Amino acid sequence: MFSDRSIFVWGCFTCFRVGFLYKIDGGLDAELYQRILDEDFLDILEYYSLNHENIIFQQDNDSKYIAKRI
Repeated sequence: MFSDRSIFVWGCFTCFRVGFLYKIDGGLDAELYQRILDEDFLDILEYYSLNHENIIFQQDNDSKYIAKRI
């Protein structure tokens, strides 16, 4: 019924509702995570008319999320 294949996605939620869900081909590294924050995450904030200066951003402490380039 299930195979050994997996799918990797990134998503978020706001106080209004769930944000967009993005399929990630391959793995997630600091460079791709930075692109997601710079482009996709900002699109979500714009969609919900949220100002990035007025939000609380939380994430776990995975090494790619806290890389010096982020």
